[in-house]
Amino acid sequence: MKIKNAMIDVETLAVDWNAVVLTIGAVKFNPFTNDIDSKFHVKLDVDSQIEKGRVTDERTLAWWGQQEESVKAKAFSPNGRIDVGEALDKLSEWAGDTHRVWCQGPSFDFPIVDSLYRQYDRQIPWKFWNQRDARTVTGLLAEDIKSKINFNAHDAAEDCVAQAKCVQYVYNKLGVCHTV
Repeated sequence: MKIKNAMIDVETLAVDWNAVVLTIGAVKFNPFTNDIDSKFHVKLDVDSQIEKGRVTDERTLAWWGQQEESVKAKAFSPNGRIDVGEALDKLSEWAGDTHRVWCQGPSFDFPIVDSLYRQYDRQIPWKFWNQRDARTVTGLLAEDIKSKINFNAHDAAEDCVAQAKCVQYVYNKLGVCHTV
């Protein structure tokens, strides 16, 4: 895989930039091919985020209450949670060889992840000019692309796989073979 792009997704307990983050998922992919590899997934310690002033909101908690039991169990399980600083260090190391970083909509995942990096005194591992939005790309086609992909919604890493596949689908369908 020559061109390394990363797709990032977070699962949270609020929708603001300072939301408590349950999980961070990511995959590396080449938008010009069907290559997807190097899945990343970490579960973050929740209590330390609340102690640092990160927030939860009732509407998001109510939304989680309406999700499938298996999705809730995976997202809320205390097993395997790690220190936020350690999680960010792992994400930075993992993302070190990426060219561009994508997410599904620029006003949710990026501000939340960026604020975590700042709050935990870590350097954001990508340049803001290398951030890309998968929702804009998938909106270029008048198709429900996600309905063509079988994935486990609201699992951060699986969401990344689906989002990367959607970008690849659009690039292929439109004949995009390079970008600046």
